[in-house]
Amino acid sequence: MIEALSTMVASFGAGYAVGWALRRVVSVIETVVALYIAATAVLVYAGVVTVNFNALINMLEGIGSWLTNTVGTSAVVAALGVLGVPFSAGVVTGFMRARMPAFSATRYNSPFLSDNE
Repeated sequence: MIEALSTMVASFGAGYAVGWALRRVVSVIETVVALYIAATAVLVYAGVVTVNFNALINMLEGIGSWLTNTVGTSAVVAALGVLGVPFSAGVVTGFMRARMPAFSATRYNSPFLSDNE
């Protein structure tokens, strides 16, 4: 009984750490992509570059269909079975609880945002 409980706690803790790190990595990737899109928008507005929007839409649709075919719900179910429910719960909890201080409500004194989300 104690052995099973300690295994579940360790698995949840490892999952929490993975989820926390994943949230940080996703935040950095979001920032880089947003800066790239903003820079491209400024260059398009200034007339320095032109964008073929039809090709861009086709490329994004191709990426979406590839993601749908490659990473479907069966992959999530398989990961739950292989990694275990405590690890998966830890990943979700770590991802959701990782604080992003740059976007905290107290920094901007926003009545619409709260740190409890």
